[in-house]
Amino acid sequence: PRPQHMSIYYDKLMQVFWVSGNYLYHAHALWKLYTLSVKQNRNLSAADTKTSASRLMLAALSIPVYDAQSAVLSDSYGVMSDVLGTPMSENAARHSRMATLLNYTSAAERGTLISELVAKGVANACHDELKDLYDLFEGDMAPLQFSDRTKKILSFVQRNPVLAEYATPLRRVAIYRLLEQLGRVYDVMRLSDMKRVASFASYEEVEDTALTALKTRSLAVRFDHQNQCLRFESELFSTDGMRSQLGRLARRMALASKMLTEKSIGAADTA
Repeated sequence: PRPQHMSIYYDKLMQVFWVSGNYLYHAHALWKLYTLSVKQNRNLSAADTKTSASRLMLAALSIPVYDAQSAVLSDSYGVMSDVLGTPMSENAARHSRMATLLNYTSAAERGTLISELVAKGVANACHDELKDLYDLFEGDMAPLQFSDRTKKILSFVQRNPVLAEYATPLRRVAIYRLLEQLGRVYDVMRLSDMKRVASFASYEEVEDTALTALKTRSLAVRFDHQNQCLRFESELFSTDGMRSQLGRLARRMALASKMLTEKSIGAADTA
C-alpha cells in the first residue's frame, strides 16, 4: 500500500482505539503514524516535530501499567475467575485480533513501545516541559517530589489543545506509580497523608484507580475507611494471602447471615 494510504489507515485506527479506551493499541497505532509522518514530511517545523513527539510520548506513558480490560472481564466473570483462565483466554484472543490490525505477529506491549521510543530519541524530542516525563514515571521516585513535578506536567498538558486529552489517563498512571512506590515503603499509611502526597488527583480518582489495579491483581492495596488508613498487603495475592482473605470474607458473610436470620425471627415473633 502507498504510504499516504497507510497514514490514513493508522490515523483512523488510532482514533478507534482512543474512543474505545484502548490506550495500549492507540499508542502503538500512533507510533506507526508518527514513523510514516516523519518519513513523508521532511520539512516539518521544529514546533510540529516537538508536538508530534510529545503526543506520542504522552500516549505511550498514558498506557495503564496493568491491563485495564482484565478488570472489565473480572467484573463480568468474577474477580477470581481469571485464575481458572476464562477471562485470560478471552483477553489473549482479543489482543491477537488487535495485533493483526497493526501487522504485529504478537500482542503489543507497553514496555516494548516505551523502550523503543526512548531508543529512537523520541523522549528527547518532546517539549522541554515533558523531557523528564519518562524518568519521572519509569524511574525511581521520591513521593513528595513526584507529586509536585506531576502537577506541573499535568498543568502543561491540560493547557495544550493537542495534548490535553492525555491528561486524565496520564494522571491515572501517575496515581498507580505513586501507590506502587508507597507500597514499597509503607505497610500502613494514613489517608490524610496519602491525600497530601497524591494532591495532583482527587481522592475518588485515587480510590478508583487502586480498585481497578486490585481487580487485575497488579496492586495489593486496601482502603480501610474504618481506621482511616491505606493498607499495602504484599501477600494479598499469594496462595496463603488469598486463603486468608477468603476465610475472613466467609466469616463475615456467615455473621451477616446469622444477624439477618435472627432479625427475621424476631420480626416474625413480634408479628
